[in-house]
Amino acid sequence: MEQFSKTGKKRWMLCEYDEEGEAIALSSVPFRISLLDLYNKVKFEVMDTENDHIEEAG
Repeated sequence: MEQFSKTGKKRWMLCEYDEEGEAIALSSVPFRISLLDLYNKVKFEVMDTENDHIEEAG
């Protein structure tokens, strides 16, 4: 997941999250959520790059 946060006039900071245990915090409002909770009910599809075939993860 990518999170962009505004740090100043025309300036943005990019944070990348790719571990289930990581948590995303928002600076504009008091909010924090883990990636595991954020994507709790999302079913991801796994891409088979050899055959360009999509399989459901699961």
